Amino acid sequence: IKCTKDNTSNPNALDAPYEGVEWAINAGVDVINMSWGGGPYVAAYQDLFNDAFSLGIICVAAAGNSNFPASFYPAAYQHVISVAASDSNGARACFSNYGAMVDIAAPGENIFSTLAGSNSSYGALSGTSMAAPLVSAQVALLKCLNPALNTDQIEYCLTKNTFPLATNTNCNPPAVTTEGVNMEAVFDCNVNDIPLCLPPDPCQLVYNGDFEQIIGVGGGTTNFANVCFWDSKNSSPYFCDSPDGNSIGLWLTQGDIERVT
Repeated sequence: IKCTKDNTSNPNALDAPYEGVEWAINAGVDVINMSWGGGPYVAAYQDLFNDAFSLGIICVAAAGNSNFPASFYPAAYQHVISVAASDSNGARACFSNYGAMVDIAAPGENIFSTLAGSNSSYGALSGTSMAAPLVSAQVALLKCLNPALNTDQIEYCLTKNTFPLATNTNCNPPAVTTEGVNMEAVFDCNVNDIPLCLPPDPCQLVYNGDFEQIIGVGGGTTNFANVCFWDSKNSSPYFCDSPDGNSIGLWLTQGDIERVT
């Protein structure tokens, strides 16, 4: 989708990238790849990705090339699969962002690609912008193989069929928790194992995939049901009404739970 003016003074910058996303959503595409990023969080843009999610559109974005565990938008928006870059040895590419804001990694070093500035130029490029399209292509193949798959199921298949990235002593830090997608294993994913996401009743959460009890006001415990998988990328406060009518304030991080509904 063309997001840059013909007479732009900077052909390396996108004039209207989120307008391009909106156009793609309205056009009813199945997958949106975003090999670009930058700028702060904007609530209106999160609304775009919420709309895409509700329509079953999978959004994939480059995690950024700053070698930093920071939020990079649009990859850090909810309902966007954030893709880091790995090298030919299965380790993190040293330029790639990493950390809790990244969902998965894919090859992103020396990827043969088209080049800007000509209609017939090709060459090797490196970056998370090279990694994201590989994941987008895999998502498209999954949708082609099974059109009934929803966004939760596809993200589940991607993130549950991974391998730990190797240590790269040339990087700082050399080892990260980001994992690479196993391109072949994804297609054998058993989506029947994925819990259905149901309306909250009235507040439900998954703690590491298991049924849990949360200590409530006054030292009591409140049961919460196992619902589905959480894809939020930021720590956030959630206030839940328990079955006994008490409100419980929870501060939840990505390492604590997998989904709050």
